[in-house]
Amino acid sequence: MSGANSTLISGDFLGMRVSLWRAAGEQAPWVGYRSFWTPDRDHVNLYRTMPGFGGPAVYGIEVELGDSDLLDLRHSPWDALGELFHLEREDYGAGEPDYEIFQALASMFKASGYRWIAFYDGGHREAEHWMCLGDAELPVFRV
Repeated sequence: MSGANSTLISGDFLGMRVSLWRAAGEQAPWVGYRSFWTPDRDHVNLYRTMPGFGGPAVYGIEVELGDSDLLDLRHSPWDALGELFHLEREDYGAGEPDYEIFQALASMFKASGYRWIAFYDGGHREAEHWMCLGDAELPVFRV
């Protein structure tokens, strides 16, 4: 991962705290279900000028994880999805990015008790993303 502000979470998640960041619009940003976040403060800046993917303002949140809150797909995501949900990458379009598939499957992940999903966008370790699976808007702060 890039940047000194990156956070790596692995193994037992109970009681772990992680800082997450999101670029969004200045007025009424979406910070709830299926919103995307990153633990890398440097990486979030890429999304400040991407229409449709972010916005000029940066928001943060401190998340405390319970043991089964995080569906960690950062390492061999399709092996994990095959084992946990009997899903195979071949069942989805070859050109469809993983993040779109994960977003489409969010309700299934949520129904299984997960509050967050973590993955690398396109498999690039420097592009770590987290997707919120909670119902309510998150208690964020503006940076």
